[in-house]
Amino acid sequence: MRDCKDLVLDLLIQASGLKHYPVAGFERFCHNVIIGLKVKAREISMTTKESSVELELKLKLPDSLVREAQASGLLTSQALEALLREEVQRRRVGQLFDAADRLAALPPLTETEVEAEIQAARAERRSSRASGR
Repeated sequence: MRDCKDLVLDLLIQASGLKHYPVAGFERFCHNVIIGLKVKAREISMTTKESSVELELKLKLPDSLVREAQASGLLTSQALEALLREEVQRRRVGQLFDAADRLAALPPLTETEVEAEIQAARAERRSSRASGR
C-alpha cells in the first residue's frame, strides 16, 4: 500500500526525469528536484527573451539602509530583479513543502482508492487527448 509521500515522490520523479526513488530523505529529495528544475528553468530562460515591464516604485526606507544598499549595488534594476526572483522562488519552494506536509498528514489511501485515482487520471488524460487540448 502506498501513502501520499509515495505519490508525491512519483510526481517529483516524473517531473525530474529520474528513474528511481531517492536514497536520501523525502525533504532532501524534494530540495534536489527543485534545484534541478531551477537549473533547467534557467537554461530555458537563457534561450528565450522575457518581455520587460517598466515599473516605478516609491519606497520609504531608513537612510542608513538606503546608503548601505546603494554602496552594495543593490538599488539597480538588475540587483532588485535578482532579489525579487530569489524571494519568489523561495516562496514557491515553501509552498511546495507546505503542500507536501499537508499531503503527508492525510490518511493513506487504500489500494482500491489508489486504483480508482489512477483510472480517473487515465480517463481524464484520454478525454483531453480526444478533445485535442
